[in-house]
Amino acid sequence: MAEDIFEKPEAASAWLSCGHPMLEGKAPLDWAKSAYGTERVKEILIALKHGGAV
Repeated sequence: MAEDIFEKPEAASAWLSCGHPMLEGKAPLDWAKSAYGTERVKEILIALKHGGAV
């Protein structure tokens, strides 16, 4: 999903690995270890794709 939005694997990997303010400063990959975290990361990615608010 991240590669679809960022278009380059390197950009997607960087986004998934860096801390994000909407995830308490933690990396999306860390959050995605739980079902709730995975859904939260998906919500952010969808918002990025469509330019919407989270």
